Amino acid sequence: MRLTPSVAAVALVVGAVFASGFVSTAPVSAAGASRLRADASPNGPAVTLSFGVGGVTGVVSFMGLSGQPVSIATGDGTFAAACDVQLRVFAPDGTGVTGPVCAGTSASVGPLVLGADGTYKVKLVAGASATGTLRVAVTSTGSIASITPNAKKIRIAITAPHQVARFGFLARAGERYSALATNGDVAPRCRIALSIVDAGGTHLSASKCVGAPSSGFIDVVTIPTDGIYYLRASERDGSAIPASFRAQVFRVVDVSRPITADGTPDALTIRTPGQRALYHFAGTTGQRVSVLLPDYRIGDGCYIDLVRPDGSQLASTSCFVVNPSFLDATALDATGTWTVIIDPDGQGPWVGTTTVQVFTVTDIDSPITVGQPETASFTIPGQNAFLRFEGTSGDQRTIVVTNISMTDGLFDVVVVKPDGFILDGVEHGYVGANFNVVLDETGTFTVLVNPGWAQTGDVSVAVDATAAKSHARHTR
Repeated sequence: MRLTPSVAAVALVVGAVFASGFVSTAPVSAAGASRLRADASPNGPAVTLSFGVGGVTGVVSFMGLSGQPVSIATGDGTFAAACDVQLRVFAPDGTGVTGPVCAGTSASVGPLVLGADGTYKVKLVAGASATGTLRVAVTSTGSIASITPNAKKIRIAITAPHQVARFGFLARAGERYSALATNGDVAPRCRIALSIVDAGGTHLSASKCVGAPSSGFIDVVTIPTDGIYYLRASERDGSAIPASFRAQVFRVVDVSRPITADGTPDALTIRTPGQRALYHFAGTTGQRVSVLLPDYRIGDGCYIDLVRPDGSQLASTSCFVVNPSFLDATALDATGTWTVIIDPDGQGPWVGTTTVQVFTVTDIDSPITVGQPETASFTIPGQNAFLRFEGTSGDQRTIVVTNISMTDGLFDVVVVKPDGFILDGVEHGYVGANFNVVLDETGTFTVLVNPGWAQTGDVSVAVDATAAKSHARHTR
């Protein structure tokens, strides 16, 4: 591959880059590390590398497209000498395309006309005892524009009616990408449409509005085939009023790790908009499991999905910020590796933290003697109690629930007949929410106590033979 640097442009590039007002990212520190890494987009914000120890290699990666002219410049270096840091540029195939350049104080390479599509790497190698900080910027001119996934936002300017701006990136089949636009000056809303398209202009995502407050999120799309894809911004009102905003593309890699279905908590951080968490556990047919997120703090909400070993979904529920989020106990219908998916709501670029717990649920199943209260201790979220007693058709019984120590004090209590049908009960019960039943069969009846949501704690239940004189209204 052939890259052609223009020596005459060196002084111009250095002056232009560091007078252009690029905002540095937070310094990337090398303390205790042997290598520094950062991502940058051509014409995006410069990155600052901090070499806290000697002998460190820093790598700044950027997406480049064939035929694109690119320049790399360093500046604001605090090293004792320029040659304390050696800069080289490498092509996507690992081939070196420039010789070493002394870059510890300031330097420039390019413009380089890129010979292939892909990720280029700027490597900066510090001397054995050299320490300091250094700013690195990548710039590009001409009609070919690229954007580096996971780098800081780039500024997109729209200056003409029906203008279309495209920023390309190389992607592989099966990879997943999302995009975000923020911090803009676009009016009216939806004047600018943002989407991800392939090289032929076919949309992989629906168009999202960019306008006051100038934000739009493209949820994850899956790349169908290897090739160049584009973040596309188009003016669709025919207005000549200038508009600008900042945008970025993310390569989304899901969190994927095992979890034990014994309630052991796992701390989850969603760092990339569109990212999901996939938790895998060994399950068997008939096993009942529940899922609890006690402290969900990721955007406006999410979905909790329980997925079979064959990839089909068995159960799903919505989750919410602030309140604990909970998938109630569900019986597995296959043996193999099951997956719990935590999927933040795709309406926004949500990132944040939560704790994930998966429980194997074993219900309480015991006899209860008429006239003798029994205490049911619920220790697992999703656990129910089945308290069984013998009865004769025509008997009157009063179900009395007391001594509730659960968080919300809410629960469902029903009496189940020997044939499996519900005789009567209360929903969302509370202290004093007792009820009377007249048994209409002879056999084993069951008092089923189902704590509301993910509550744990104690409940005292009694089956009394004498009907109460008054009782709370019940619902079926």
